[in-house]
Amino acid sequence: MITINTVDRYYIHIPIMEILDQQHSEMRCMLQDLRRSILEKRDLDQIIACSKDLVDSIIEHVYSEENAMAANNFADLDAHRRLHVEIIDSAIKIWNDLEHWRISDATEHINFLDVRIAYHLGYEDGNFGRNLRGEE
Repeated sequence: MITINTVDRYYIHIPIMEILDQQHSEMRCMLQDLRRSILEKRDLDQIIACSKDLVDSIIEHVYSEENAMAANNFADLDAHRRLHVEIIDSAIKIWNDLEHWRISDATEHINFLDVRIAYHLGYEDGNFGRNLRGEE
């Protein structure tokens, strides 16, 4: 996963939103892979590894996105950070549930996280995209 460590709207001439959108797609795919792994009743160690990868991916994305927001003086950064904490906490709950064999609890958290991420990506991150395009 590409991370963003720049003060510009671009990272090596790739628009920041393009990088963030790629990360968003990767996270959604990982979440779907985790759900599929549970439904197919794969080996629990494999399922736990998928959930750990999801947590790591979300944390890496949050780091990239918040750095980009700070570098571009995004006014709603503090509020956005609080939203990120909620998403990270949900992903950690899934990982914890799976490590303790609470599959039904993990499935509920996956459903919540799926809806939460979709809303976050579709709406809340849109504010930053509009900011980068100079629409705000």
